Amino acid sequence: MIFGDPCRFAIWVEVVPEWSDEFKNGLFYFIINGNMYPGDIRVATLSADLCEVVDDGCALVSQPRNENIFSLPVKDAFESLYKLAYPEPSEGNEYPDQVFDYCITPANVSGFGGCFFAVADQDFLRIVGGEVERLVKSASEDVMCWENVDSPKLEDVILSREEINKIIFDVKEYACSVLEQ
Repeated sequence: MIFGDPCRFAIWVEVVPEWSDEFKNGLFYFIINGNMYPGDIRVATLSADLCEVVDDGCALVSQPRNENIFSLPVKDAFESLYKLAYPEPSEGNEYPDQVFDYCITPANVSGFGGCFFAVADQDFLRIVGGEVERLVKSASEDVMCWENVDSPKLEDVILSREEINKIIFDVKEYACSVLEQ
């Protein structure tokens, strides 16, 4: 089922019984501005992906407010949120605090290099992110390794709080119905 408007923001969740044994497996995608994340067919463990997205700690649910970041241009907003979640160590602070309050990336989306955040102002929720890493074949060995995407194509969409609350409510109901079977 697709929850939301795929031309803006939607979550696509589909149980595939043939892929499911002990766990409910299937398809799990974010669709933002008509683009699917992940960008290929992947088996999702729905009990993990669904729970991550409807958990109170997910920014789609908690809708953390930061009007300064909300109003930044998309690249600046993404970089600010990324630096909060994944700060660079420094000589004076080898283990800086990480702030995951704005993260919305479930395992199936992050497993292909996707990274998405949500930040709110008083009335709206803004979702920004894209594919920031990709697997490439190592030049020196016959193995795959992660490489940063230098200039990722960043998605940016603003939804009313009512719209995102409806999407999350519907996803929660679906999750309860399929995961309890």
